[in-house]
Amino acid sequence: MTLLSATGARMVELGGARAWRVFNRSGTVASLQWLDCGNEDGPEPVLALFKAQRSSLHQPGAFVIAQTAAHEWMATSGHRSPKLLAGASFIAGVIGFDRNDKAAQHTIISLVEDTMADLVRMPASLPADVQAAAQAKPVLGIEATVKINGNTVQEAVF
Repeated sequence: MTLLSATGARMVELGGARAWRVFNRSGTVASLQWLDCGNEDGPEPVLALFKAQRSSLHQPGAFVIAQTAAHEWMATSGHRSPKLLAGASFIAGVIGFDRNDKAAQHTIISLVEDTMADLVRMPASLPADVQAAAQAKPVLGIEATVKINGNTVQEAVF
């Protein structure tokens, strides 16, 4: 998912060039990436959760857990924190599922559990190769990507 500014510059790209690792489970994507949060230190490592298939009927968003807040979402023993258990319903609603969807809540909880250790181990700053890919030319027009089984087959800008 990419959000573009009026000039075509990439403002936010979830699961794209700034992604370190991406996981997809039951229609929910967990992207470990760097996101510009407006601080002077530059992009910050985050875990971004969003729905894999976006629908025109809903306006789904993304839920982001910063590396600096990882301890709030998992207990130091590596188990679920009360905040994660209580927040799963809210996160499901934010990313486009029904807040009462227990399967979506379970998927969110398991994705956070499985990716939190990687989030903590992420480098604090963008590696050189990721930084070069993230600073690609601005996109003017509509960007289309064709993927088959998760592999990019063709990309075009119209």
